[in-house]
Amino acid sequence: MSNEKVKQNKELVEKLERDLKHYKETGQYDKAVQVCETLVFEYEYFGYRFELPRIYNRSKQYSKTIGFVNSWMADEECNDILKFDSMPVIELAKAYAAEGLIERAIKNLNIVISIQEDSVKERKTKP
Repeated sequence: MSNEKVKQNKELVEKLERDLKHYKETGQYDKAVQVCETLVFEYEYFGYRFELPRIYNRSKQYSKTIGFVNSWMADEECNDILKFDSMPVIELAKAYAAEGLIERAIKNLNIVISIQEDSVKERKTKP
């Protein structure tokens, strides 16, 4: 928990995290979406930005996955973040595939491959 909104509302955020875990474990993905959106949008809890696309897909809210990840990818710092966790783009590809947009799904998987290749090259060039 690193940002101020999360720190100021620690008990409530911890309760939301417990609720989220419960809803995911019990397959209540519509409720999990609501809780995760609260953590991401209301409390600006950055780490859950990586979780939200997966939860959207599990609740079959593919258009939300597509909108959320595409807006996130428009952020200039996105490539640096995705070097550490490409799951949002993989979830985007899954959403496109579920919507029958196979070419877009493949394009996004190629983005993941490219980001990971660049990351490996960077690590090899560091002493």
